[in-house]
Amino acid sequence: MTFNKQLLELIRHLNCVDELITGTARGGFKIRRGRLRPFPSGSDKLSWFHIEGSMLNDGLYIRGEDTLKDEVFEGVVRILRIEPHLIALAKEILEFNQKNAPTLKSSERFGTYSYTNAARADGKPAGWAEVFASRLRPYKRMFSRVRV
Repeated sequence: MTFNKQLLELIRHLNCVDELITGTARGGFKIRRGRLRPFPSGSDKLSWFHIEGSMLNDGLYIRGEDTLKDEVFEGVVRILRIEPHLIALAKEILEFNQKNAPTLKSSERFGTYSYTNAARADGKPAGWAEVFASRLRPYKRMFSRVRV
């Protein structure tokens, strides 16, 4: 998983997309030489933006750093203001996911070697949402009024 996908998954998990939107543009867009045109107003050179309705570029990007695939599409582009603490948390979650690849086993043992993953009450391995639950809780309360 890429960092951008992990960040978008975190934002969706917290139900805070609406809280982060600073601008929205609907209509026809062109991506040429990796750049979105027209770029919605209300953004700076390093704004995060989310594309929806594209065949090749749906997802979360940062302006000026990510290169898009050339295409013409009808859709929605949303400008997002993502706070540094959410970005840092998404980086930690991505590192956790890379070190703890999904598996059906919660533990294994071979002779003197043993390994145990964090597990849920049902014995299945815990995912990032369970492992980071205590750190996600304040955000869940903060964004509780946002519709799902």
